[in-house]
Amino acid sequence: MRFLRPLPFTRRVVVLGVAAALTACSTLPPYSPPTVAVPAHYAGIPASGIPAAGMPAAGASAAQSGWDVAAPADAAPRGPWWTAFGDPDLNALEARVDVSNQTVKKAVADLQQARAMVDYQHAGFLPTVTAGVAQTRTRVSQNKLGSSLAGQSTSDYQTGVAASWEPDLFGRVRDAVSGAQANADASAADLQSVKLSVTADLATDYFALRSLDTQKRLLDDSVRAYADALQLLQRQRAAGAIDASAVAQAATQLEATRTQDTDIDVSRAQLQHAIATLVGENASTFALPPRV
Repeated sequence: MRFLRPLPFTRRVVVLGVAAALTACSTLPPYSPPTVAVPAHYAGIPASGIPAAGMPAAGASAAQSGWDVAAPADAAPRGPWWTAFGDPDLNALEARVDVSNQTVKKAVADLQQARAMVDYQHAGFLPTVTAGVAQTRTRVSQNKLGSSLAGQSTSDYQTGVAASWEPDLFGRVRDAVSGAQANADASAADLQSVKLSVTADLATDYFALRSLDTQKRLLDDSVRAYADALQLLQRQRAAGAIDASAVAQAATQLEATRTQDTDIDVSRAQLQHAIATLVGENASTFALPPRV
């Protein structure tokens, strides 16, 4: 039988070093953002740019010489843009979006998760320390001869601490942190986009509802006016002053207006339910009364 001779100490050190280096290697290639060839100016427009309103062409040449590189800020808050409308009811509804809207809550949770992953990947730069405690309880048999512990129980406690650290020689941890940070940045941008979308939907539904309220008031006035006119025509018909066709036409006009009035009530209820969902309220209990 042949026995393998142990490797010399120097070779063992080299093998361990290579193994440690391989575990620290990053398989990700360096990220290269896509590039787009952009011309200096639009076709048909001189390189000096378009003169601004009220500015002579000579001044525009210095201020608008070619393209300006965009600096996206998707993660920046959009601010309370709805306050520009000066509507207290709308302001109160929009203030409830961050607190109660479920879509916004999910986006916030996604951002928190992404940021936690960044912290987790950052921990790869730090040493790892593990500690453990174990207890073993043994009972010696009463039939054991020559033992002073026969029939007794003994406890054995063990503790241990281990520490390790992996140098990031080839950027594996660095790439993991970079990827996690990119995901966190994307989640932050998604959160602001979700907030903008929800607040815009809320404002759109709110103004549509207020528009229906205005139409409702006009139709209510029309229904009352047409009802009065129909009564007048019915009296005239009873007196023989007009024929039945005029009364029938007035009745048809009244019923058509009442139908429009009912349709507005249905549309308003749908918008009110949509607003309730956006602000995180139960649609069956939420109410947004018309303005007098």
